[in-house]
Amino acid sequence: MPYSLGNTPNNNGELQKHSNRPNGHLKEINMSYIITDNCIICGTCWEICPTESIEEFDWYYKIADTCVECGACARVCPNAAIAKKSA
Repeated sequence: MPYSLGNTPNNNGELQKHSNRPNGHLKEINMSYIITDNCIICGTCWEICPTESIEEFDWYYKIADTCVECGACARVCPNAAIAKKSA
């Protein structure tokens, strides 16, 4: 099932908006996860991401705006390269 910015599946597999703004306008997103220089480009995070929010480039990965901050990527990273941003 495809996901879109600001939507996540509920227990019934239906999408629910992350916004309580009128007309479904989405909140500005401040990503709390980053991929650090410890990344060894193994692809484990890319394979596990349920929203396909890990973007693959030639020499690095980047977390896209579609990330719902579930933390799956950080939990499976073999090199602890995905971390929460400090405020």
